[in-house]
This record gives sequence, structure tokens and C-alpha cells, in this order.
Amino acid sequence: MVLEDARIIAHVDMDAFYAAVEVLDNPELGGSPVIVGGLSQRGVVSSASYEARGFGVRSAMPMFRARELCPHAVYLPVRMSRYKEVSQRVMEALGAMSPQVEQVSIDEAYLDLSGTRRLHGPPRDAGRKIKARVLAESGIKCTVGIGPNRVIAKLASSLAKPDGLMVVDPEGVDEFLTPLEVGALPGVGGRVEEKLRARGIRSAGDLRKVELKKLYSWFGKFGEVLFRLAAGGGAVGLKEYGGPKSVSSEATLTEDLSEKRELKKVLAERARQVARRLKKKGLRGRKVTLKLKSADFTLKTRTRSLDSSTDLAADIEAAASGLLDKEDVSSGVRLVGVGVSALEGAGLGLQLELFGEPEEKKRLRRLEEAMEEIRERFGPAAVRAGELLNSEE
Repeated sequence: MVLEDARIIAHVDMDAFYAAVEVLDNPELGGSPVIVGGLSQRGVVSSASYEARGFGVRSAMPMFRARELCPHAVYLPVRMSRYKEVSQRVMEALGAMSPQVEQVSIDEAYLDLSGTRRLHGPPRDAGRKIKARVLAESGIKCTVGIGPNRVIAKLASSLAKPDGLMVVDPEGVDEFLTPLEVGALPGVGGRVEEKLRARGIRSAGDLRKVELKKLYSWFGKFGEVLFRLAAGGGAVGLKEYGGPKSVSSEATLTEDLSEKRELKKVLAERARQVARRLKKKGLRGRKVTLKLKSADFTLKTRTRSLDSSTDLAADIEAAASGLLDKEDVSSGVRLVGVGVSALEGAGLGLQLELFGEPEEKKRLRRLEEAMEEIRERFGPAAVRAGELLNSEE
């Protein structure tokens, strides 16, 4: 017997979203391997159609490797504004199915279907309606997983791809989880999976047999998370959207750089981009993160906390530059990124400085606003920070 008030969570994931939008706009590409991303040899794959995945191409793969695996694919650049437009249609379609929708990315969302049985029927019927409505409103297909909580719903959708529907009833959770490989569980990366397998734990069923205190001794607090996941537990309801957690900008370089002077020029542009986005959103942040990917694809992130929140490019650049000074880049850097987190403002609770903003920051703010106005009128290359600062008396 299924109770009317039982919790029912659906996870909706669009199938190869960027590639699917490209096929929608160019139907002649249907059935062909389509790869979307940075088209230079140093770019990365953002999305690959299932035809391309059949050749081993995956998201986040270096583009040169994708070309080796699938040289006959259709390669297209990212068109983010178009993807956002289609995403909006998808979310509107989901909003018509439930008043409680949590969008977690441009192509992914959770719906709380609890209490909608009289409107949509049992979970499987509701899932079919979701798929049909998304297809009708956006023109592209999605996969739907339904379960008693977010974890089970997401696992179900990942196993049902592409264009699938899987429903896991509360009484069927144990049977669903038992054979799953531990690597399929949320948050279980390669290192954790390797450690578990070394101890003979290969499935969620195996994991369920391990005592909590033993998992805790192996993995600390994450051991408790593993214990709950193996038992089918997880967050049940949806999260209210509280605004972005961070604002960032990154660039893959046309050639590896090992000179900090050159890297700081890239940092300055990334800092400006982040500052511009913060100002447009009415946000400021207290933490600056530097992201570096080396020539061998090793990724480093370093973070510095500021004394006060900021949306100024000068502050962001200075913090990121200070972090860069401490790093060894002699082996070459292929990607540089800058991010700001611990955000305040736009409904997130902006903490104003006790005695108001210092005059120096007010001057910098006016300066940066003037620079942005010039760029908007005459193009992004019309003025650089150093040129404007050096000309000021």
C-alpha cells in the first residue's frame, strides 16, 4: 500500500544537453556523433552526444583526445545563451508539474511530487508526464529517476539514461541498492572506491555490512555519509534556492605559461570578469580562490580570505596574484581560473563596513565603473586597467 502523503522525489536530467540542443537546431545532425566544447587542441569537451560516447568521448575530456577517438564527429563551439534559453523552457515545464522545483544546474533539477497522486497518478505515470511535457516544451529528451529521497532519485536517473524512466519504491530501496557498485554512490570518488575495494567492499550491499565505527575510523566523518548512503538514506526534501555560492571565471591558455608575469596578465582579466559579474548580481565576496591546471592536467586550488567582502577587480586580482606568488609554475600552466565565494548581498545578507567604505575603495569603484562603461561602448579591448590607472593624476 502506498500512502498519499509518502515523499516522492523526482530527479530530471537532460540527455547530453548541449549536444541535444545543437541537434534540435540542426536536425540533419541527428544520428551523428556531436561534440560541443572548446575547439582548439587545448580545449575540453563540454558535451558529447550518445553516438560520440560510443567511441569513448566524455565530458571534461581534452579535445585533442576526443579528436583521436572520434575524428569524424561534428565539432561545435559552446553557445551558452542558447542553452540557457532552452533550459528556461525545461524549468517552466517542470514548474507546471510541481510547485516545488529545485534547479541544480542548467540541465538538471529535482521535483517534489509528494501529494500529487490525484493530479498526476502514481509515480510512474507522473514520470511519463514529466518526460512528455519536457519534450513538448523544449524539443529535447530527458531521463527521470523517482525515489523516496534525492539520493535514490539521482541514482535511478543515472542508471536509466538515456531517455529513460526508473521508479524506486520505498520498499524496493534495499533491492535497488544492494548490487550497485560503490563507485556509483554520490561522493565516492576514485580514491575512496579504491580504498573500499582494497578491503573487499565492491557493492553497496557489501558496504551495508560494515559497522559505522569501522567506516569512521577509515574515512572520518565521510564514513558516516557512506553508512547512510549504503542504507538508502539521504536528504529528502528540496533546498530553497539561496542564490549562487560562488562567481568564477577561467581560461584555457593557447600555450602553456611558466612565467608568473604572463600568468598575472591572465589573472587580471579573469578578476575583471568576476568583478563585473558580481556587480551585475549585486554581490560581494570574502574568499578568493585561484585555480591552476598544469601541463600534465594536475589541478590546484588555493583560497585566501579577505578582511571584508568585495566586488572590486583590484581586490580580487591582488588576492589571486598573492596566491600565485606562492606556487611553482615552472612546469607550465594550461588553465587559470579565479573565483569569489562566501558571498553577501542580493538577499544574502550584505555586511556593511562599520565606518562606511574607505575613500580608496570608493575611488577604485568609480574607476572600475568608468572602465566598464568604456568597454561596453567601444569593446572589451578599448581600455586596460594599467593604462587607465597610469594616466590618472
